[in-house]
Amino acid sequence: MRALLEGHPTAEDAELVVSELATNALLHTRSRGHRGMFTVRVRDFGDRVRISVVDYGSDDETPHIDPSGSCGTSIHGRGLFLVDQLAKEWGAVPEPVGTCVWADLPSFGKL
Repeated sequence: MRALLEGHPTAEDAELVVSELATNALLHTRSRGHRGMFTVRVRDFGDRVRISVVDYGSDDETPHIDPSGSCGTSIHGRGLFLVDQLAKEWGAVPEPVGTCVWADLPSFGKL
C-alpha cells in the first residue's frame, strides 16, 4: 500500500486502513486457517480511494464496530472504529467465497 500510494494525499490513512482490515481478516475469518488468504483491492474514483479486503468469510455476523473498543481502554476492538473515523464511508458485502470489507477515503488526486 505504501509503495502504491507513495505521494498520494491519502497514503498514510490508506496504510492504516488496509492494516486494520487485513488484521481483521486474519483474526476473525476463515482466512486465518490453513491455506487461508485475503485479497486487497485499491481503486481510485478521483474524489475517493476505495480500499477493499476480501477474505474467506466467517460464521459470525457482519463486521461491526465494537462499542467497547471505541473508548480506548481495550487493546482489541478499535480497528473498525479507526476505519470509521478515517473513511468517508465503509461497509461489508458478501462475495462468492467470503466477505469484502471496504472503506472509501477522501482523495484530491489521481493515483
